[in-house]
Amino acid sequence: MQEDFSPDFKTACSKADEILVCSNTITTFPFSLSKVMDEFTEIEKRPFSSLSGKSLSPSQIVGSDDGALLTDGCGNFLMYYNEGKPQVRLRFTLGHEFGHYMLGHDMELVTLYRQKNDPCLELLYKKYEAESNMFAAQLLMP
Repeated sequence: MQEDFSPDFKTACSKADEILVCSNTITTFPFSLSKVMDEFTEIEKRPFSSLSGKSLSPSQIVGSDDGALLTDGCGNFLMYYNEGKPQVRLRFTLGHEFGHYMLGHDMELVTLYRQKNDPCLELLYKKYEAESNMFAAQLLMP
């Protein structure tokens, strides 16, 4: 039996709605996404500038021009973001990466896909990206 790679938009929206309802930090709109992420996770957020001085560009290191959620191999999550992007884009990127975390996406597989462009992982990658986009849209524009 073949695995279903259709995005689960219902779950993505439900998770975002759950945060909107349960958060103690959301008291007005627009809200501080960073504070909400701190309320629900222990993700360490780092700007691309923290990667300066390396032999590769930040985009090459994290596999994206906007941002990425990575694991350190010990169960900790690191979120890198491009602080040079327009504020609106940056906010959506942070919401998108937050979505990967809240939806339980396997970020090691995402990283593997980005590094090797493995066609076996492409459908799963596209599913994860669509779900995280929906999560961010629902969270930021309910």
